Amino acid sequence: MDRSKDHQTAYQILLARLKQMNYINRMLMCLYLDSVAMEDISEIVGISIEAIAARISKGCRHLLSQSSIASTASIDEP
Repeated sequence: MDRSKDHQTAYQILLARLKQMNYINRMLMCLYLDSVAMEDISEIVGISIEAIAARISKGCRHLLSQSSIASTASIDEP
């Protein structure tokens, strides 16, 4: 039960942080989190794969540094 609550809390924190991002970065992060391939994201958005990778990397660092997601939820667990 506690684990489920921890995951729900981490999910709510993630959503709050995503809402603070601008539209383009939020869209890129959502596509990435939905496991869409970088090539497909590039085709959808119309920018290079390198630019997408850089934005996603920066977005991930921002999300993790601005919240307790990393300490609340374990990445290894489904």
